[in-house]
Amino acid sequence: MLTAQSLTSITAVRLYLKLYTLTDVTAVETLTADTAQITFSFANTDIAPNSLGTVKQTTTANVTAILTAYTMDYANGLLTFSAAMTGSITVSDYDYFAWDISKDVFLERQINSVSSMVSKYCNRKFIADTYTEYYKGTGRQRLVLNQYPVNKITSVKVDSAALTAGTDYVTADQTYLDQGIVFKDNGWTWYGYLTGLVGEPTAPVDNIGVVYSAGYTLSPETARNLPWDLEQAVIDLISINYELIGSKQLKRETIGPLTSEYIQSMPSDIKTVLDFYAKKVF
Repeated sequence: MLTAQSLTSITAVRLYLKLYTLTDVTAVETLTADTAQITFSFANTDIAPNSLGTVKQTTTANVTAILTAYTMDYANGLLTFSAAMTGSITVSDYDYFAWDISKDVFLERQINSVSSMVSKYCNRKFIADTYTEYYKGTGRQRLVLNQYPVNKITSVKVDSAALTAGTDYVTADQTYLDQGIVFKDNGWTWYGYLTGLVGEPTAPVDNIGVVYSAGYTLSPETARNLPWDLEQAVIDLISINYELIGSKQLKRETIGPLTSEYIQSMPSDIKTVLDFYAKKVF
């Protein structure tokens, strides 16, 4: 099972590694503007539940059908599309992807493992989540949160007193929020004191509490904003591990009952991408 912080999907990895069989099926089905639906039969033994890749269709009479949502009846081997029709159309052939699910356990472990490694390397979490964190005031105007981009600030408290968004601190500057910065014109209250021979400052209390959500969205696709190059870096690392299974170039690590294998050195092009997304210190 993939974790909530997985940086790609098992479908994306299957497609990238070409772990599928493209099956062509010939059929003749005629749709009219009144039906707005089409059903095909397929060999249900050749395709796993929730594993349909794509369908293509040929048309006649220069009429285009936009095949949208579909339902699958795996027991009876039926595939039903709803269609937005502009006229009659004959669909003469179609095909589908049948996934090779025998590698799924390995792929899921790799997705989880590589995603975790990338998160640790960059010192941040990428997939959107909610956080409750406490910070020491610095006296400066910029409070740098641990996670970014910031999607929503639910509350900010200083000494347990709630601040008003837009009045006590800035929420309209997306450039700051994308960097995880909460800006306060008169600075964030600092409770440090000077100590020692050289008067070094010490801030002993976490006097600022922030509840916020931050991170990117991978799915659903309509809401996706996870950077493509970041996901591709993860997929590339998984691909390298997949190709090097059993070779001496993989390092093996066992923690309790779990064993992970991963490459011992990171390719420079992937490292360049990850360095770009590594947490910045202001």
